[in-house]
Amino acid sequence: MAVEWTITIEGKNEFGDVCRKAVRIDKSWERLFDGDIGLSIEDGKTIMTALQSAVVAHEAETYSLFRRVCPDYHTFRPVKDYTARQIRTVFGTAEVRNPRWMLCRDCCPGMDGTFAPLKEICPDRATPELMELTARLGSMMPYRQAAKVLADFLPVEPTETYTTVRKRTIRIGERLDDQIMRETWKARAQADDRRQLAMQLPGDRRKEFVISIDTAHVRSAEPNAARNFELVVARCGRGGRGELGGRYFVTGSTAQQAIRDRALHALEGVGYRGFGDVTVISDGAEILKRVPRAMPKPTTHIIDWFHIAMKIQRHRQLNGMWHLMCECRAMTDRDPLYRRHRFPPEVIAHAVWLYFRFPLSLRMVEDLLAARGIIVSHQTVRLWAEKFGRTFANDIRRRSSGRLGDKWHLDEAVV
Repeated sequence: MAVEWTITIEGKNEFGDVCRKAVRIDKSWERLFDGDIGLSIEDGKTIMTALQSAVVAHEAETYSLFRRVCPDYHTFRPVKDYTARQIRTVFGTAEVRNPRWMLCRDCCPGMDGTFAPLKEICPDRATPELMELTARLGSMMPYRQAAKVLADFLPVEPTETYTTVRKRTIRIGERLDDQIMRETWKARAQADDRRQLAMQLPGDRRKEFVISIDTAHVRSAEPNAARNFELVVARCGRGGRGELGGRYFVTGSTAQQAIRDRALHALEGVGYRGFGDVTVISDGAEILKRVPRAMPKPTTHIIDWFHIAMKIQRHRQLNGMWHLMCECRAMTDRDPLYRRHRFPPEVIAHAVWLYFRFPLSLRMVEDLLAARGIIVSHQTVRLWAEKFGRTFANDIRRRSSGRLGDKWHLDEAVV
């Protein structure tokens, strides 16, 4: 036994025209024994696809008729032809009637040009919402996974593959870059023409602006390759204590003028108008030292104590490692197990202990050692584990022989 559900969609425009569309969904009683109750995702896709198709077709026809009327002479433009156009939306693909109107003969005498009105509102054959959603997912996860998420939850076409996701992500990124470029050029032109118009008040927090800027390196995919990609990350805000908010920006260009234009555009969002005390806080990198010289005056450059402390701590760790290697060199010479190894026994034992004691991967152990100033690859950690792991286990077993009691407490079991 089955139940047929009919959903009728009705729309009425301002002229009284009524548009109806019916959707039928068959639900059998046998599926209830499997716990399948209510509407499923596939049923929702079917309903939303039918609703979207009716709405898009009606709106496309209305806009095409609106663009056929000449705004100057209030006459109808001649018809060139009619074609079919597919518009991709978040709720499926809608196929609509796509007319092409000729230019008005009264406005443009002697000209035989044509234009498609639907191309004006949907040049990419996809709605901006679908483009933005695809680009957002493509920027947060791999393209194949983003395409799978879209296909699982939205009634998209099978042609929406990872290639489509990649192209849309790149296209949206290019448009955002062009928009930011126009805004930065506008900020540069306005900064050159601004003058101080307010009264000079000493200690006025409204005149204090702070730019906290730093660089981030993105390591290459090849393990043996050097770091070949660098980003500049900055926060622009007010300088008073307790000031909230601020504007952030990230740029892949390390040019002086590019960083300056992005900083001015971000400062404009927090109230900067070409005057005021600007303070640039950085870690003292060479590419960041040139930024304060390009900013409007007065601009002060200081180095934050956090980066100074981190650099001092790194040198202290390297100094301690050097003394440790000197002290352990005699031990290495006496113990043939560590002979021909560049690192002291304590470092090797600590790395092997981290790998076997905690659920860490080889790359995690590499990162933990790098945080302590020990630069070693994950392949070296693997070789250490294979060579010294059995020896350390035998040593521990030999030391604990005869010391174990007759009671054992089970803490955790993994099958």
